[in-house]
Amino acid sequence: MDAPTSIGAWIRLRRRALDMTQEALAECVGLSVSAVRKIESDERRPSRQVAELLADGLQISADERTAFLKAARGELSVSHSQILSARVPLPPPPVAQPSTLPPVRPTIPVAVRHSSLPVPATPLVGRSNELLQIEHLLRDPACRLLTIVGPGGSGKTRLAIEAARHNESLFEDCAYFVSLVSVNRPAVVAPTIATTIGLQLRGAGDPARQLIDYLYDKQMLLVLDNLEHLLEPPPAQFNGDVDPQVDLLWLADLVTQAAQLKIIATSREPLCLAGEWLFDLQGLPVPSLETGEAQAAGAASGPEQVSSVELFIQAARRADTRFVLAAADRSAVTRICRLVDGLPLAIELAASWVRALTCTEIAAEIERNLDFLATPARGVPERHRSMTAVFDHSWRLLNDQERQALRQLSVLRGSFSREAAQEIAGARLPVLSALVAKSLVRHTDQGRYELHELVRQYLAAQLHNHPQEEFATRERHCTYYLQWLHQRGEWLRSDRQSSALADFTTDADNLRAAWSWAVQQCHTDLITTASMDLIEFYDWLSWFQEGEQVFAQALHQCEELRFGPTGGQPSEAILGHLLLGYGAFACRVGQYAPAHQALDRSLAILRRVAHLPALMRLFYWLTMVANHLGEYDAAQQWGEEGLALAEQVADHTMMARILNLLGFASLFQGQYAQAEARFARSLALARQLGNQNLTILLLTNLSWALRLQKKYEQAQLLLQESIRLAHAVDERRLLAFAQAAMGRLAFEQGDYSTAQDWFNQSLQILRVIHETWGISGVLNDLGQTILALGDVEGARRIFEELLRLGIDAGLSPRVLDALAGLAHLQLLAGQDQAALEVLAHVVHHNTVQRETKERAERLLAQLAAKLAPEEMAQTQAAALAQPFETLLARYTQGESQYRVGA
Repeated sequence: MDAPTSIGAWIRLRRRALDMTQEALAECVGLSVSAVRKIESDERRPSRQVAELLADGLQISADERTAFLKAARGELSVSHSQILSARVPLPPPPVAQPSTLPPVRPTIPVAVRHSSLPVPATPLVGRSNELLQIEHLLRDPACRLLTIVGPGGSGKTRLAIEAARHNESLFEDCAYFVSLVSVNRPAVVAPTIATTIGLQLRGAGDPARQLIDYLYDKQMLLVLDNLEHLLEPPPAQFNGDVDPQVDLLWLADLVTQAAQLKIIATSREPLCLAGEWLFDLQGLPVPSLETGEAQAAGAASGPEQVSSVELFIQAARRADTRFVLAAADRSAVTRICRLVDGLPLAIELAASWVRALTCTEIAAEIERNLDFLATPARGVPERHRSMTAVFDHSWRLLNDQERQALRQLSVLRGSFSREAAQEIAGARLPVLSALVAKSLVRHTDQGRYELHELVRQYLAAQLHNHPQEEFATRERHCTYYLQWLHQRGEWLRSDRQSSALADFTTDADNLRAAWSWAVQQCHTDLITTASMDLIEFYDWLSWFQEGEQVFAQALHQCEELRFGPTGGQPSEAILGHLLLGYGAFACRVGQYAPAHQALDRSLAILRRVAHLPALMRLFYWLTMVANHLGEYDAAQQWGEEGLALAEQVADHTMMARILNLLGFASLFQGQYAQAEARFARSLALARQLGNQNLTILLLTNLSWALRLQKKYEQAQLLLQESIRLAHAVDERRLLAFAQAAMGRLAFEQGDYSTAQDWFNQSLQILRVIHETWGISGVLNDLGQTILALGDVEGARRIFEELLRLGIDAGLSPRVLDALAGLAHLQLLAGQDQAALEVLAHVVHHNTVQRETKERAERLLAQLAAKLAPEEMAQTQAAALAQPFETLLARYTQGESQYRVGA
């Protein structure tokens, strides 16, 4: 057998000699199988603590232990350590002793787990002491939020990633890296984290609250990278009544409530949150001037032993494989490392120029600029001076084409495609490749490109010095991404919906920036087209809160321009489209009064400008609001007008969506056969389009119409397909709707226990995503089911919750649902007169849904069997003589005659 040449190969041979599997070794030493595989393949070098555990698990003798630990840490060559003797008989593997460090959890699963941690392209130089300190802190139960604080370019991100990779085996639910570099508002932090960990946010609920609820029992490590730019409050919102998330205080709630969660954050300044632990990080250790001079004179030890110089040598060799640190250059490299205070990014950028300059010339250039920056120049933070010098030096050595490309690339946010770089900055592949080679642009594993945030900030300042170029570049960025958005909008309405939604999520930061610029510049054509696409993307992704905020802020800007000193700049078309977007998402988040007002204003404008695509979508949202408010005649009118426009322009997606709403208008009025026909036609269109989400929704809705016509078997088949498809695409909101429909089907067939299970499953999802309309519907169904099971008190609590929810949201049909349920309880309690007064209003109210009216009529029939006809007539007449609002006020204020069981 050949002798192993690496520590990973040696460990693999030793494990096999002990007749151990990777799973057995992992369990024995308390690592994941993934960690063992990485160690054996030399992808990861074990830490000192892991090496100690491996020594125990692999039965390394006391004589061999020291050599093994040195070899494991790279301090001794395996080929010279002579720690393996394959011919020596080996006893069975013992059970490893527990680590002396306190574990984060009692057991570690053996299964391979997936992680979002980036795989660095180069090894981490130095920082071994820092990694050991962070490991101890992560094992300390008291340390839950650890912020690595340091100047830009000090390697905070790289250290956080490495610390997470070293310690990910401590966390059963994995470690995740969340880049917040391109996030420009605190309100987007929680959705970004959710996207990274695979949590699908839905509805109008606070994303931070949804995230906390999801993570409360997770044993997870989150790395939140680049938080410093999010510590300032966002701009005021449109309506002034919204309470925006102006800070990151919810992170403190997250670590408090999610007891097994740990967070490593990186920032240039403390987050100032309760429970925050600070880990100060500066540059790598630098050699003294005496060390560099001594090495240049031929001394045995020198600067190569210092990690900052080691990093320079590694980076220089990547730039030029022929590079060797000559004796004459050692003092110059020492000067370079000292001039930039050992900051890793500055060292790497300086080393990238070894192909063009000697080390002495590089040091001289940096030193010259540092002398200038040491003066009291304005606008340059003290901690950035050495970094700015490195950037200035790199900038001067670029050719004009590279400088122009880099300046213009600074308008891009987050990662970007090669096509975007070429169209916006004129950066073709040769230029991009050159910039990647010079460590100024990064090429990601996904084939995209990105700028280090420090580099992007520096380049943005350079672009700002060329106002005309900056304006033209931002115009190209805006045009490119909003046209890109329109193309993906076409995909959204086809069988490429999943790809469109994924692409939108990836490029969301650039789309936000492009939209903001278009609004700022009042670009009518771009805004009118992009607004319709944004509405559909935000709606299908259920990003309701962001949609409401984006359109509210844009509308606020538009109103300021119209009525400001230079008023009249935004066109009527812009205002009409922004009102449409705001009204749509005000409806989604349950603000029906402002939604109605905005949509009515939009209607007046869009009719004048005769913008048919926008009018068609406006009628869709007017139909939805009317349905929710119980205005069924209006819903029918708006829906038919919208459907006629959709048919006129042959927009089959909007035809399907409007037919769906018209189906509900029929359903709520008891026209079940007509509802079935409309839902069936809509479903056929959705299937023809290959629109998966719309198909799932319509399978559920069609089952509703079939159920109300007692076609139970057909309804069940549709719901089974709907649930299967919803699981396949992980669409939780649509899954909840299908589960609720299954519950209604079971209820109608008398299987109340099964119905209750379905309703509870649905309600659990809907509460998490704060889907107000869905929650209120399921509460009504669940209250009736619990009452059918004999739990009167439980039913009372649910109907009272439904009543409060309906009143708060202004949903009259849901208020009537709740009153019908409470009247049923009063009837059971012998409160016949109070029940009769309420039911009289329910059956005669113009917003009551047909199902609720039929239920109230059945209760009235029970009262008619108990009361004299004259008493029934007099009581109903007296009840209807008073306004419904008066009755409702007495009911909610708890007057004794209206209190259930009083």
